[in-house]
Amino acid sequence: MEHKTIRIKGDFIEPVITVDNYVYDSLGSSVPKIVLVPNRDWKSYNTGFEDQKKNAVETMGCTGFNTHDSIQRIGKLRYGTDDNYSDRYLNIGAGTTRSGNSPHKVAEAIRQYLGCIPEEKLPFDETITSWAKYYSPKPLPQELMNIGTKWRNEHEFLHEWVFLPNQSLREKQDRIWEALKYSPVSTSVYGWRWNGQFYYKNTSDTDNHWTVIVNGVYGKYWEVDDTYEPYIKKLKWDYDFSYGKKYHYKKLLEESEKKNMDYTTLDKIYQKILCREPDEGASSYLNYDEPFVEEQLLKSKERQSIESLIGFFRKFGFLKGK
Repeated sequence: MEHKTIRIKGDFIEPVITVDNYVYDSLGSSVPKIVLVPNRDWKSYNTGFEDQKKNAVETMGCTGFNTHDSIQRIGKLRYGTDDNYSDRYLNIGAGTTRSGNSPHKVAEAIRQYLGCIPEEKLPFDETITSWAKYYSPKPLPQELMNIGTKWRNEHEFLHEWVFLPNQSLREKQDRIWEALKYSPVSTSVYGWRWNGQFYYKNTSDTDNHWTVIVNGVYGKYWEVDDTYEPYIKKLKWDYDFSYGKKYHYKKLLEESEKKNMDYTTLDKIYQKILCREPDEGASSYLNYDEPFVEEQLLKSKERQSIESLIGFFRKFGFLKGK
């Protein structure tokens, strides 16, 4: 689709950032910093472009669509999945209205009670031809909520603000640039002004849309994935975003996986103990009374090697006793 100026009816509700909202690099932040994409290019982790307006139905659901976009890209990178979560489910459950929604409210809905469900469970297909059809069933059926709850139990999802609205443009640029190593950065924008090369906004423009930064060339431009064509848009480097969020998403381990991790950790511990030099004077810090520890030590290759050596010495009379 050809680039052009697009006028969007505002579907972004300006959030209020309070002390209980996580802010990137603040004292209260608990979102892990895991470098996933050192070059900051998330474009290849796209799981499919989506339109928030189809069948002549404008959903006003940019905050839902573009929060899912970030989660799905992280999932594709970390697990090779091509998840497509139901934006309709999220927009209904998070309370999106004809004025849109707050991206913080949407993210908290996922984290606290909604989770995510597959697109096919509540699709935005050709049968959805009106606002009323899109935003139904409401309230959401328990069977769908149960799927979302299962997702929440199997995944860890966290989010935080990348910058504050009153920070300088340079601070925002630096924070976005850093945050892109960890996550796509969903941001508010003014939709849309095009100057023939880049999308931009005037100082008098108020952000009215939510999208996702998926790449950037330092000092030149940002690239966003949007829910209106053209899906990939280049924004001026000095684009003054008002709000931005990064996300943390990972699968939680099954009990069997946790146990295997415990075995691996224990293996490292007792290998270190068994290989210590005599003059180190270190005592074991394992609790040998624990059946789990005893079982693993008895099965260890090191223990078997020691027992084999002892058997050899006994066989040739170099070691007395049982």
